[in-house]
Amino acid sequence: MPSAPPVIGFLQGPAGDASPRSLRRARDFAEVARFGAVLAGPILRALHDDARPLPPGAAPQVLRDTVELPVRPRPTAADAARELATAEAGFQPLADTPQTPAARIAATRLDGARRQVRMAEAELPDTLELPISVVTFGGLAWVHLPVELTAALAERILKAGDPAAGTRVVGYSDGYFGYVTEPEAHELDTYEALSSLFTPEAGERLVAAATALLERAVRDRPRLG
Repeated sequence: MPSAPPVIGFLQGPAGDASPRSLRRARDFAEVARFGAVLAGPILRALHDDARPLPPGAAPQVLRDTVELPVRPRPTAADAARELATAEAGFQPLADTPQTPAARIAATRLDGARRQVRMAEAELPDTLELPISVVTFGGLAWVHLPVELTAALAERILKAGDPAAGTRVVGYSDGYFGYVTEPEAHELDTYEALSSLFTPEAGERLVAAATALLERAVRDRPRLG
């Protein structure tokens, strides 16, 4: 009998600092198709080279917890206005060439500065409690976080697991609380940092909590075979 077709799912990884804005040539469906064609080859190779069956009897196990992250102080209206003026001045010389990488980067920084203006008007708590979870499934372990995490922070979480055996960090899960970046991004005033609700230290706290939960999940998961 022919084998059943594989079940293919997509889990969004830590894409907080992954953006096509430096590579994109246009903003239309043809460009989406071009990106799809570029990605198709590596995806098919991964399915061929890396796909493996789960062991018999494998069933998903879910371990949940929460982590409290510090919320950044609201910028003053004057500070937000200065940030916006600086970003507008950086974008203005590039406004006539909006599809160039430099213009798109300047435009996203301008978007971040506009968010700062809105944040200055918002009422925010001192901390936010975020749900986190780890799903183990056979030899797989997926760390689910409700944020857009940067790759560097995700790499630190992965060290507690085994990426070669299927440990992954998955964003946008159980809610959405925006960007969490490393302190260097805050120092550079990147779009992601300017848009984040959290302090520069929040990434350290999230990494520690996610790492501890991953270690517990891997230690306590059922042994098969």
